[in-house]
Amino acid sequence: MVRKRKRPEESTNQSSRKRRRKRGRPPEVLDRALNGRACPLEETILSLLPRPLPTSPSECRCRGAACLGCRGRRHLARGDDPPEYKTLLREVYCFVPPSALLPPGVFHRVGWSQRQIVRHVMEFQNSNVLCTGYSEHSRFSSIG
Repeated sequence: MVRKRKRPEESTNQSSRKRRRKRGRPPEVLDRALNGRACPLEETILSLLPRPLPTSPSECRCRGAACLGCRGRRHLARGDDPPEYKTLLREVYCFVPPSALLPPGVFHRVGWSQRQIVRHVMEFQNSNVLCTGYSEHSRFSSIG
């Protein structure tokens, strides 16, 4: 009986298929290191929203202006967003330790631009990575 030998490209292709992780799951090493608590960035952002979420946009604090609180996942990734951004939300994993403080309930006013929100967060709290090297007087951060 003559046995056919596998070609090298076939065997590497099969072994790489075995190593590929299932879509939506963190790499096995990361999952083990964090005891199964690594989540995609998108899920983590949505999990940090204050509960309960409004049942309709008219009940939301934004009064129907379509914010992250009332639109959720649809607000994070829109149809015209670049594919790289959507991939970032889906395939970047993060970990929020159980001992982490809850985010503030309300820290910005409705209608503020992203720039205004970031500036307010940096001035409001000086113990996060955005605030490193931030000068309130010049409104400049050495980290970018």
